Amino acid sequence: MSRSDSAASVVPLFFPARVMQSSNPQFLRSDESSPQAWRPQSWTGGFYRLFNRLRFLRKELRLSEEVSLVGTDFLEGHIKVGGAIAPGCLTIGFYRSAQVSRLSGRALDQQRMAIAYNGCGWDAVSRAPASGVVVYFAENPARSIMSARAHEFFMEAGRARAGARVAYASRPTAMGAKLECAIRSALQIMENNDNDSDREKLSAWIYEDLLSLASCVIDDIAGGAIEPWPGKGQANRYELASRIEELLWSDPETAETPLLSLDVVASIFGCSRRQVQMAVLENFGVGFTELKRCIRLHQAFRALNETDRHQNISMIAQVYEFDHLGRFANYYMQMFGMLPSAQLRERWRGSTPGS
Repeated sequence: MSRSDSAASVVPLFFPARVMQSSNPQFLRSDESSPQAWRPQSWTGGFYRLFNRLRFLRKELRLSEEVSLVGTDFLEGHIKVGGAIAPGCLTIGFYRSAQVSRLSGRALDQQRMAIAYNGCGWDAVSRAPASGVVVYFAENPARSIMSARAHEFFMEAGRARAGARVAYASRPTAMGAKLECAIRSALQIMENNDNDSDREKLSAWIYEDLLSLASCVIDDIAGGAIEPWPGKGQANRYELASRIEELLWSDPETAETPLLSLDVVASIFGCSRRQVQMAVLENFGVGFTELKRCIRLHQAFRALNETDRHQNISMIAQVYEFDHLGRFANYYMQMFGMLPSAQLRERWRGSTPGS
């Protein structure tokens, strides 16, 4: 999804994952401090924090090169995730959230099922605590799951006003609930089973079960009424929020309008200050000022990673609209867990020969 890609290119990833891996079928478990492993298989896109540290537990079961399951418990943080599913592929996900999160402009209140198919775009804003499980099918199994009618339905479902396709989302159907239960059970069974021979037998059984349940879920949805794209007002606010986000990611050093105040942004989009605030708050869970500060912090992080010894933190802070160096350092510490000066020292130490 193009709006996410511009942000994804500057997203900092933190700390290597700690991963324990078994033989094929592979079961991996990781305790993450980084958004790197958040992305489901076959997704392109990126992530950035909306505030504070990020922490989650992730389990992945790779039944084969073409089918995998992922379970995630989001323990701490608030992030924006965006991307697109690979052509021909299919994912079916189930998400639970104690607080209202967003999926492609829709509210994820309490529990949702999301289906992404054949190149559709996807973006979400999530705040801990939350959890989710996803089953991924590569092109070959996806083709066997999708009937001609279902293919046609999902190629039209979730089509936004601009014509782009986004992930279909609804409350779980009865068959969806069974599929979610099967995914969670498979992850638990394989995590608790250390016998490679048993894993191979279980893998074949799980594969067939998932394929059958997924086919039923898809057919049920394709045979019923589609949940409508959000009402006109909500869809307009989602579109406006996405355009504001894209504008804020423009680099102040090269942007035509470097100082993007609330008044300036409202003027650019021909709307009121209140409309800007409502759109951003509804779709990101933070106000305009907080969103802008968050994006500028990520841009400063990138700049500090790329800077040479002739530049200094004060210059970078000013470029990214932080007039008070002490507040900049405090915001930076809250977001990334280190002071800008500590990050520069680490970078210079790592680039010194023989260090």
